[in-house]
Amino acid sequence: MVIVNSKTNDFMITIESLVDMGANVKLEVTPTDLKMFAESIVQRTILAQQEEHKKEQKENEISYDDICNETMLLSDYMPEINKKKTLNLILQDEELVGDVRIYIRGIQNADNVIHMDKYPYVLGSFDKMSDVVIKAQVVSRMHCCIYHEDFKEDKYFVEDLNATNGTYLNGERLGNHEKKELHNGDILKLAAISFIVEII
Repeated sequence: MVIVNSKTNDFMITIESLVDMGANVKLEVTPTDLKMFAESIVQRTILAQQEEHKKEQKENEISYDDICNETMLLSDYMPEINKKKTLNLILQDEELVGDVRIYIRGIQNADNVIHMDKYPYVLGSFDKMSDVVIKAQVVSRMHCCIYHEDFKEDKYFVEDLNATNGTYLNGERLGNHEKKELHNGDILKLAAISFIVEII
């Protein structure tokens, strides 16, 4: 039997190592030692509980950023019908006579689709006055203008701007400064250049 006295340095010997070697261990401690040991365990338990409580509070804490990040766009909850539609004009290549080039903000449009991204949208051959420049001899400097009137249930209109060779909607020529509503699938013709109207 090995006697370990708490008042000596021998107390620091690991009891587990002595037991592993097969020694019988008897620990002699005073009532003061037991009281200190019990208080130490109680203190550690209280500290551990406080840390756990702080951790839980931090996990449940809602910061200003969290509240802001939870804000959703009203448009996400609105029905599909209220979402803003977009208008595209698709050039009909097979009906072209001669060379036609389309430029949007100075860059040649290779796919022959005009994506409207602002309104009013002027189409013509004069680059200083037109949003879309159509380089063709039959197109007037400021040929026509496309309007979007969202206060009228997301409607689109085309207006002829006194074009020499005319603006046509589904084969019907528009009068000077006449406005007509555009619909999906319509054929819009600037002189001899045809576009299919796509509203999606």
